[in-house]
Amino acid sequence: MKYSDLIQFEPVETVIQLISSEDTDYASQLVKTYVISERMAEVIVEVIIPQLQFHYPRDNKGILVVGNYGTGKSHLLSVLTSVAEDSALLPHLTNELVKENMHDIAGQFRVLRLEIGAVTNDLRSIICSNLERFLARIGVEYRFPPASEITNNKDCLYEMMEAFHSVYPEQGLLIAIDELLDYLHSRKDFNLVLDLGFLRELAEVCKSTRIRVVAGVQESLFDNPKFQFVAESLRRVRDRFEQVKIAREDVAYVVEQRLLKKSETQRAMIKRHLEKFTGFFERMAANMHEFVSLYPVHPAYLEVFERVYIAEKREILKTISLHIRKLLDQDVPDDDPGLVSFDSYWSFIKDNPALRTDPDVKRVIDAANVVEEKLRTGVQNPVSRESSLRILSALSVHRLTTGEINVRMGLAPEEIKEGIGLLIPGLPEQNSDFLVITINTLLEEMRRLTSGKFIGYNKENHQYFIEVEGGEDPDVLIAERAEDLSDYMLDQYYFALLRRVMQCSDETYVSGVSIWEYDLVWQEKKVTRTGYLFFGAPNERSTAQPPQDYYIYFLQPFDPPPFTDEERPDEVFFYLKERSPEFIEKLKLFGGAMEMLKIAPTPDRPIYREKGEEYLSDLSSYLLENISNAFMVKYQGSKKPLAERLQGKRGGSFKEIIDQVASFCLSGYFAGEYPDYPSFPVLLTRQNLKPSIEEAIKYLATGQSRLGAQVLEGLQLLDGEEIVPEKSRYSKHFLGILKEKGGNQVVNREEIIKGPDRAERDRFFKLEPEFVVVVLAALVYRGDIVLNLAGREINASNLVDITRISLDELVNFRYYKTPPTLNIPALEKLLVLLGLPPGLIKNESTREEAVRRIQEVALRTAKQVLYLQEEINGGLPCWGKNLISGEVQNGYKKLAAEYKSFLESLRPYNSVGRLKQFPYQEADIAHQLDIQKKLQDIDKIVLLARELGSYGAYLMTAEAVLPVDHPLVQELQDFKDDYQRGINDRSKLLSSSFRQEMSRRAKDLKKRYIEEYIHLHGKRRLNRREEERRARYLQDRRFKVLKCLSEIKYLPVNQYQGLLNKVRSLISCPDLTKAELEVQAICPHCHFRPAEEWEFPAVALVLSQLDLELDNMLGNWCRIMLDFLADPGVISSFELLETEQKRVVKEFQARKKLPGEISEDFIQGMQLLFQGLDRVTFSVNELKGVLSGDGGPCTVEEIKRRFANYLDKVLRGHDREKVRIIIE
Repeated sequence: MKYSDLIQFEPVETVIQLISSEDTDYASQLVKTYVISERMAEVIVEVIIPQLQFHYPRDNKGILVVGNYGTGKSHLLSVLTSVAEDSALLPHLTNELVKENMHDIAGQFRVLRLEIGAVTNDLRSIICSNLERFLARIGVEYRFPPASEITNNKDCLYEMMEAFHSVYPEQGLLIAIDELLDYLHSRKDFNLVLDLGFLRELAEVCKSTRIRVVAGVQESLFDNPKFQFVAESLRRVRDRFEQVKIAREDVAYVVEQRLLKKSETQRAMIKRHLEKFTGFFERMAANMHEFVSLYPVHPAYLEVFERVYIAEKREILKTISLHIRKLLDQDVPDDDPGLVSFDSYWSFIKDNPALRTDPDVKRVIDAANVVEEKLRTGVQNPVSRESSLRILSALSVHRLTTGEINVRMGLAPEEIKEGIGLLIPGLPEQNSDFLVITINTLLEEMRRLTSGKFIGYNKENHQYFIEVEGGEDPDVLIAERAEDLSDYMLDQYYFALLRRVMQCSDETYVSGVSIWEYDLVWQEKKVTRTGYLFFGAPNERSTAQPPQDYYIYFLQPFDPPPFTDEERPDEVFFYLKERSPEFIEKLKLFGGAMEMLKIAPTPDRPIYREKGEEYLSDLSSYLLENISNAFMVKYQGSKKPLAERLQGKRGGSFKEIIDQVASFCLSGYFAGEYPDYPSFPVLLTRQNLKPSIEEAIKYLATGQSRLGAQVLEGLQLLDGEEIVPEKSRYSKHFLGILKEKGGNQVVNREEIIKGPDRAERDRFFKLEPEFVVVVLAALVYRGDIVLNLAGREINASNLVDITRISLDELVNFRYYKTPPTLNIPALEKLLVLLGLPPGLIKNESTREEAVRRIQEVALRTAKQVLYLQEEINGGLPCWGKNLISGEVQNGYKKLAAEYKSFLESLRPYNSVGRLKQFPYQEADIAHQLDIQKKLQDIDKIVLLARELGSYGAYLMTAEAVLPVDHPLVQELQDFKDDYQRGINDRSKLLSSSFRQEMSRRAKDLKKRYIEEYIHLHGKRRLNRREEERRARYLQDRRFKVLKCLSEIKYLPVNQYQGLLNKVRSLISCPDLTKAELEVQAICPHCHFRPAEEWEFPAVALVLSQLDLELDNMLGNWCRIMLDFLADPGVISSFELLETEQKRVVKEFQARKKLPGEISEDFIQGMQLLFQGLDRVTFSVNELKGVLSGDGGPCTVEEIKRRFANYLDKVLRGHDREKVRIIIE
């Protein structure tokens, strides 16, 4: 499908000149082709024609037609003047409303057409001279006097019109002036005032003569800021002119009806095409009619075009025509709306050399050209490049709409998407939001490519715009600076690159020298060794103090200094051997950017910082990609390619590869220096060493730390989950030193640790002091030593305190020594307290078992006491009363808390060594034995509360739901009284026989209650058989007959309703089980409470009486109706019945029994008969109140009198012969 298939194209490619409309044939063509929108038709009819006509009085004024170049301003002036001059052109008008109203001016004028060019004459001279020539041509003789000889121009104009009317008495004179604004722009100060004054006078004479003035201007004369210096003169001119503006909708109408006219079929095809894209474009979805009408022109094209402030060559209709002509033979894309919007206008602006004479336009074009070049070279993806170029064109056009080209206004990504209909192919997510995100990404990439110099962003309104104050291109300045860099400077920027890839901090180890303290992983031992990283030669090795394990050097590649390689085993050298032209060029540009950063103005520095970062990133990638071939590695005199040192291993970052090579070179050296160093299951570094050591110490103190366990495992202090210092070579060594000393001797810190600050090691294994502290803490845990810090000692009993001491303080311990011996008597008493054989602690061979069993029993007992504490805190509630309270409860609380605290205090003594620090004496244990005995009493009370507590709430509910006179209620009350007396007697409260007796009775009462509840429930609730029986009754024929008869309002219907409600109110509950009543005392299905339904009849009795009640009610109603039919007052009413109604009623009366089926005729017949009577109802309760009076005794006569008075009252106003009383 091609564009030519969708539109009926009629181009507008020529510029209309007002003067040309003097030709009759040309004028006829202009009238025929003038497309008039509804709005313009209203303006012509309501403003222009009334001001031009002269047949009825009006305050006529001049007319200013305001419209940009190419919007149809000259065309409108030509149509007006042509029809005003020649009425034969009237039929050619395309709008009926305008055609009808144009009769008032058609052929009524002689017309003078003027186009004012680039002249210096004043406006009076131009118009008057042209008038004189025109008048002479049409046979009117008149000469205007010089301006210097008159006091005003209006008198001359009146004289001129008198001369005109002497020749043309029935016609008016129409002066049409085009391009007036261009002329006025050229006028200065006083001359402009005179010109405006003449224009005002010319318009003023329109009121009292048949002279009319219409002029075309490109923009509103009165709102133009360029004329504000003559504001007062403008105000006076404004009073005498009506402005007619050619609006955007007028232009759109021309585009729609002439350039892009469509049939209904074409409109339908366009709509189907555009509907595929409404999910991307909200404006299209909301304004589909407008998009279809203007297709393929985007409505925003007209909106933006109107705001472009270029003064010349803004012929919108001509421009659109040129666009469309190029599209006609092209296919409409299936994957794109295929719209032409304002971004396409940029090519017209850019390719027009005349426009570059405007300084503002030139600056926008120059800025856009820089951005375009960056996009064409910097964006590799073709789709992204083309989309970015469209966005650039849109921003460039929009830049010419903002008046001031430096204002920080532009277009937001959403506005770009909607404004130019931009749909980027290949989006991974096909929706509007992702399209906006992608456009935003392209805009940010444009900013990045131009260093933010030519694409501006206003974060307050999220708009992007062309930044014309871009200045010099940063890339050019960087390249110039890069060429001036010396080899020394290149080495420095190479080192800056190494800082990045080696992840060096900004702060060096030695001020002013490129040296860093460095950590290298010793893979075999899973630890890091500390050394130094140098950017430079070994000449400055001595500046790094104290000496460390190794030295890594990156030598200068461009200007290397002389040095002697002593082939030391702790030194590794890296040489950059491969320096490709690409690498050197990028390194120079990086240096150039950094040099520019130093000298650039503050606002521009972020640009060079970003550029430098970009080059640095590229260089980092290059080094990583080429690391195997780019570097040589020298170790102990042997220089090899880095790839050979890697031994086939490769992966990770640049730093990780360098570390692998250096570690491989130095691993043998490390093994020789540290032959007995421990191996760890997890990597320990200088960064995680402190927390790892702290976690290891925490594990020894509390047994909770996975990381700590891994440190202990490396130091051979852990076997599974068991702490075993006796198996560690390191703990054996440090304990051996203490044992060699013997007696009460101590081992001081300096005896086992040596070295300068930051490089201390133990004397034998060369362990760091942190590891030594862990080993000593393990010996403290076992009870083998006591560790002395400044002012405190850490032993097995207070080892948990070590977690609250800083690692720095621990590392600087003073000494360690042998702990004291076991307190056997106190420990024997402890074993008795815990129910263990005291001999376990006496025998040295069973002491380990004694420690284990003490811990087990203490832990188990502490948990039991915790549960007991919870019971005590709750007061042991049972049957609505706490078994303990007040001082008794508080006393037991204190005892339980003290006993539990004691048991928990035994936890740290989990080794024989730790028991040497056991802090309790025999008297302390004896005190705990006394507490234990007292707590055994509360155990008995707890047992009573547990056994009876479950019954208490249940039986209390049972008592509440049973009727008060039920025999079981009395038994429950007796049981409760016995219980209350028992808990008030302490001997009984602690007696097991009392507890057992109460428990037995409670169990029996619950069982009997359940049996009784089920019995009562069965009497008051329908079972399944009774439920079926009730259902059958409700379907019984008698119920159905009563329901039909209940429509006869004179029957006692309340009897039927009462019986029906009674049957329906019977509650069904067949599912209750004993198991459910074991859990709760009330039926969970129907919540039956016997006390509330004690007086209700049994459901079985209700059902058994139902047969008799139905028969009685049916018979009673039958007698009522028969008695009624026998009433003489009813006989005459039979004539009111229809034939069938009369038949069935007579049949009932004759047979004296109801028919087999109650028909509607029977019901309606009885209703009609009853309507002849007056129904009066008595309420039983009301009648009872009347007869009883004040409730006192009364005589028979008094009763008769009361009843007679009541009867008179209720029958007042009724015909007693027709009254029938119904008692409800």
